[in-house]
Amino acid sequence: MSDQNVFHYDAFISYRHNEFDSFVAENLHKKLENFKLPKSVLSKVKSGKTKIERVFRDVDELPLTDNLSDPISKALLNSDFLITICTPRYLESRWCMKEIEVFLQTHPRDHILVVLAEDEPANSFPEILLYDEVKTTNENGETVITRREMEPLAADTRGENKKEVLKAMDIAVIKLCAAIFGLNYDDLRQRHREQRIRRLAMIFGSIGAAVLAFAIFATIMLIKISSQNRQLQYDLATTMANASDNLIADGRIKDAVYAVRGVLPGDDRKAYNENALKALYSDMDIYKVSNAYSPVNTYDAESWVMKFDVSGGDRYVLLNQGNAAYVYDTENAEVLYHIPADYTDGMEAELCSEGVSWSTHLGSHFYSFKTGENTSAEFTDSAEIFSNDDGSLVIMNDEGMLQGMDGSGNILFMTDLGPIFHDAASYLTGAGFYEKEIQCYFSTDDGWYCLLIDPDNGQILSSFDGIIESNYYPKFGYDNGRLYTAVTTDNDIGLTTEIIATDTASKDEIWKLSLEDFEAQNGMIRISDEYLFLCGDNEVAVIEPATGKLTARYTYNEYVIEAWLDEGNLRFISSEGRVYECSALYGQQEITGSFFKTAPDQNVTDAEFVDGSLYCHFKNAGYVTRYSNDVSRLAENEDGEFERTTVEMYWPDQVFGDEDLYDFNTDFVDNIAFYSDDGKYSFGLFTDHTAKIFDAKTGKLVISFETADEHFDDFRYSALTGSYILSGEKSIIFDKEMRIICESDRIICEDGNDFIMENPESGYYRVPYVDYSTLCQMADEYLGDYTPSANVKQKYGLY
Repeated sequence: MSDQNVFHYDAFISYRHNEFDSFVAENLHKKLENFKLPKSVLSKVKSGKTKIERVFRDVDELPLTDNLSDPISKALLNSDFLITICTPRYLESRWCMKEIEVFLQTHPRDHILVVLAEDEPANSFPEILLYDEVKTTNENGETVITRREMEPLAADTRGENKKEVLKAMDIAVIKLCAAIFGLNYDDLRQRHREQRIRRLAMIFGSIGAAVLAFAIFATIMLIKISSQNRQLQYDLATTMANASDNLIADGRIKDAVYAVRGVLPGDDRKAYNENALKALYSDMDIYKVSNAYSPVNTYDAESWVMKFDVSGGDRYVLLNQGNAAYVYDTENAEVLYHIPADYTDGMEAELCSEGVSWSTHLGSHFYSFKTGENTSAEFTDSAEIFSNDDGSLVIMNDEGMLQGMDGSGNILFMTDLGPIFHDAASYLTGAGFYEKEIQCYFSTDDGWYCLLIDPDNGQILSSFDGIIESNYYPKFGYDNGRLYTAVTTDNDIGLTTEIIATDTASKDEIWKLSLEDFEAQNGMIRISDEYLFLCGDNEVAVIEPATGKLTARYTYNEYVIEAWLDEGNLRFISSEGRVYECSALYGQQEITGSFFKTAPDQNVTDAEFVDGSLYCHFKNAGYVTRYSNDVSRLAENEDGEFERTTVEMYWPDQVFGDEDLYDFNTDFVDNIAFYSDDGKYSFGLFTDHTAKIFDAKTGKLVISFETADEHFDDFRYSALTGSYILSGEKSIIFDKEMRIICESDRIICEDGNDFIMENPESGYYRVPYVDYSTLCQMADEYLGDYTPSANVKQKYGLY
């Protein structure tokens, strides 16, 4: 939305979004906009206003960003007064507190009006309104900041019930209006009482005249209400577009589509909000042909997720709540199986190809997908379970028994490890599955062990051990007949990690490398053709696997959550949701911006990279999100050669040099400027990272928007869309009113009813043009009868 559409508000109502606080805010809003000043005090109002024209009250609670271009910040900036509905709940909302802080950045403190709606002031008033910081100079000439107690202007609407609240609100409105109009409260209250008495007398004395007046008034109000409703609908749609952006950042694709589809009409013959339409195009990935990762599915549980597992081939996703497990179809995110545990203090669960193996303190079971039944398993007491891509398992229970199981729950072997560990405490910390052997990795009180197991009968083929006293579990890697072990120890100088390479045929140690101040307790080993990458808790060591030479060591201020290889380089996602790439040749760099289409906005606590998809679980979240780098399902590879359509570029003064049309300094235009292909519009990219489009004949600004792109080279009218398309690294599609409705990957040209789009890595794609109505139909088919959960609606302000 352009700056021309920014509204001015007499007041902004800040409140906590719950049933009672919303009741107070909604009714106060109505009473303020219906309040009319008595004629006898109009001469005392310096502003000349006779009534409150417009009050901003956001229908849904959304996080306030640091970008003053968002609707909430704009409304605060363009409001004369801030009215806070104070209750104990109001203090708990950091967004409400931020609204006060943002308002005070541009307004005096006495323009904040407080409404006490519940409890006592000490429990309901924000601290920032009770004190002011005052600069004084002490006897030494030093500037000292002291806190001065303040008494905010407060109106009281408290009552035993809603009826009493509404009655008290009538007096509170007079007090608030007195402050807004700069009048004396007592005088306004007396004049308002007299006005009300005269109005009642006129009503009872002139019934016929009142009926006629009401008819005229009703007609005028219907026109005004219709206009206000259109504005409210537009504001609601903008709020939902912001909610959609927040949902996408949290990986909730379906909820994001739901948020904006509900505020868009079925076709563009009716008025629509361009922000919501832009969000819907983006959420549906209509014109995505890049390899950037975006959320494609969300797997919801009923409470916090303790652990999750993904089967090989992306067939199933398992979510473990601690006292129940859910199995989802990976593609459509539907719950296929629900497995309740018989013990509420935690369960371990692992996917098989035909079921789920799970255990608690009370026993172990196998849940069969075919029968839908649990059967008791022979392993017991919180077993440690590791799975293969084909769904087979190795399991170790606390009695020192190692078991193998196929994907259907059949026991293949049971191997007593007592003779190996001499009944010492041992823990199965990992397993590697190969065609002719299973490598099982153990940690014991004496050190670490690696056992090579025959997958058919459980026979121990070979064993390796390292005597390193440590309280940290070792990490293992295997490649080309070499076993790599990383063990962290704690000594006088701090943490040290030793990496040992062992030949599995001869059992000889090939090399050993010590890394000081390196912790691998929660790390992992990834091995490419040329390098071994040891991921510690918050750093990565790059090692030559043949010699043990340390090539590079990179440290981070974030935890490494999951790591994988991409074309010989290591990539990992951190606890902050950032993605990094490590290379022995090119160093390390953050690639979050190019890896994600929209990066996560939450802390990542667990992740798995399986078959090209990234699965993330976020802090305290009851869901897991799958990210994929798939292109739009509408896109088809296109062979051939295509040339980019471009327009002729000029120096800024060649386009904007006419002082009769343009009144800005061309030095603020960043190097290039150009006209649309039909010469109707002029375009410039400005040094403040804004792009501006002007009417080329009048010089009038048509639209201005922020952009991170540093290069545009094409601006042309599209007969396919009936509007204009601006292209650079990406393409921007406008509607007929020159509002931005879609941002997409680069559109090279048009061919018939299709766009030809470019992926720098995989070539050209043909994507059909999707108009407004078709987009809405696609969204409706995608959603079906889906409705977000009550928790999602409350958290993101959906209706």
